Amino acid sequence: MNTVHEADLAWKLIEDSRSRLDVAALNKTFVTVGTGDYEGVIDILMNVAASSGGPVSDELMSQLAVWVEGFRGHERYANRLSLLDQITTRSSASTLRR
Repeated sequence: MNTVHEADLAWKLIEDSRSRLDVAALNKTFVTVGTGDYEGVIDILMNVAASSGGPVSDELMSQLAVWVEGFRGHERYANRLSLLDQITTRSSASTLRR
């Protein structure tokens, strides 16, 4: 089974999302990652990616999918799976507009 190192995924998402974050969201993200709450950072940035519609790389999408799948059976799984679907849809639409 593939696994994703949560800290690495959090930092990759920060780099990918940085230009889409306002100052308040960027500060919240760095405070959250600074406390070691990588799961919280991933949740914040998945919400940003789902709402902003910016493209997400195939590699990052693959890592997010593996990470989300690790929560199967958990109460947060359905919400994260829905966000992943939104990110995939928006990312594909954004890429097509280029």
